[in-house]
Amino acid sequence: MKIYITGCGRSGTTLLRRMFYSFGDVVILDKEISLSAFVRLGDSGVLVAKRHVGGLMSAAMPLYIERRDVILAKRNKIRLVHMMRCGKDVVDLAHGDIAQRWVACFEAYLRQHPIVTIPVFYEQLVSRPDDVQRQIAARLNLEACRKFSDYPSFVPESGFRETVGRPRYEARPLDNSGVDKEYDWLNRVPIPLQSRFSLYCDLYEMMERASREAL
Repeated sequence: MKIYITGCGRSGTTLLRRMFYSFGDVVILDKEISLSAFVRLGDSGVLVAKRHVGGLMSAAMPLYIERRDVILAKRNKIRLVHMMRCGKDVVDLAHGDIAQRWVACFEAYLRQHPIVTIPVFYEQLVSRPDDVQRQIAARLNLEACRKFSDYPSFVPESGFRETVGRPRYEARPLDNSGVDKEYDWLNRVPIPLQSRFSLYCDLYEMMERASREAL
C-alpha cells in the first residue's frame, strides 16, 4: 500500500509525515517526491511519502496536469491523505504568494476530494491528536505502536530532515495555541484575491467544524 500526503505549504504536511512513525510496519520516505516518481517505487509493505512542492492539490497547476495526476493516483491505487489548514493561519506563517497558493490548493481539493482517502485538519491534529490517529488508522487499516500525542518522542533523528543539506527541523511538542486566534490576514492577501480568500476560509471553517464533530 502506498500513502501519499498532499497539501498546501505551511499546512502541516511535514508534521503529518513524521506522525506516521507512530504506526508499526510502515516505511517513511524522508524526502519530498513527485507522485509520478512515487508510483514507480516498489510496492512491498506500507510506504508513506510527502508531496513535492508542485504536486497534486499542493500548488497551482494546469487542469490537464491535475487530471493526469488524478488518473495516475486512481490507476495505482494510491491512498491520498490530504493535509488542510485554515488559510488565515497559513498566510500568518508565510509571505509571498502563499495566499494564492492556498486558494489554488483549496479549489483543487474541492474538485478532487472524492479521490482523497482521508482529509486531515491541522487544527484537529494539534488539538485532538489521538482522535485523529484513530481515524487515520481505521481508514488505512494501520496499527499504532505509539500515540500521536507522544510526538516527537517516537520520531527518529532521520525523520527531522527531508533533504540533504537542509537544516534539521526542530523537534517541538504539539502546540495548539494558534488555533482559533484572530488573524490580521487582510494585509497579507492581495486585494483582488481577498473576497475569494475570505469565502474559502469561511467554507473551510464549516468543513473543519463538521469534521471535528464527527471525530
